[in-house]
Amino acid sequence: MNPLLLGSDIAALNSVVAAAISTTFKYASSVTHAKKEQKEFLDELCALKIPLDKLLSAISNTNVSSPDCSDVAKALGPQLCRCKKDAEKWQRMIERNIDSKKGKIIWPFRKPELEKMIQKLKEYQVVFNNALAIDMW
Repeated sequence: MNPLLLGSDIAALNSVVAAAISTTFKYASSVTHAKKEQKEFLDELCALKIPLDKLLSAISNTNVSSPDCSDVAKALGPQLCRCKKDAEKWQRMIERNIDSKKGKIIWPFRKPELEKMIQKLKEYQVVFNNALAIDMW
């Protein structure tokens, strides 16, 4: 991955995560008794934005032509791509289940699937937080 594109890829992922947060929040606010896993999913989406925001800030203050930045871009690129695909898929599934007549969202995920999604979000957080720990920022 081109280090110059790293910032734009992170910004794009951040935008997708923000949209997923918004849609999930709309669902959670329209349900009186959202399940624990649904709330945890929203919490993990929100938690994922923190390292993404920090990475974006760090990259904007870094010399992207350095070899270290190129190595980080190569390592982070596939993870950013996977995370973005997952977040886009989840967002589409939630949006597809909006009842346009009532304006309500019908939650599309079952507990086992949601637990896997939450685990993926936690794994992405670890990856992005580890990237922040690199001594090049």
